[in-house]
Amino acid sequence: MKYSKGKAGPVSMNELEITSVLHCGSGSMAYARGEALLRKANGDIKGVTFMVQGSNYQFHRERLVPGHKLRVPVRWTGSGAVTIVDTKALDTFRAATSAAASLDAA
Repeated sequence: MKYSKGKAGPVSMNELEITSVLHCGSGSMAYARGEALLRKANGDIKGVTFMVQGSNYQFHRERLVPGHKLRVPVRWTGSGAVTIVDTKALDTFRAATSAAASLDAA
């Protein structure tokens, strides 16, 4: 999978098992970075680094502890890196890909 500057990576719903996490900052500028095991749609497990910030961080903050499993939408930002996003980003990505697929079929 290739990623280019300025083009958002794909978004998908995945299960993350947090292995390590570092909480940084405070207030509205708070975020977390860490490592997790990600279960892909085909069942494969992949070690990834993750980041979550802003309102998504505030929402998931209490569950970002080693050993906890989360089912969340993630945007792939590299072959082994993801950013936890909100469900609106997932819905937008799905709508865009289905619209592109219907244009290709026509």
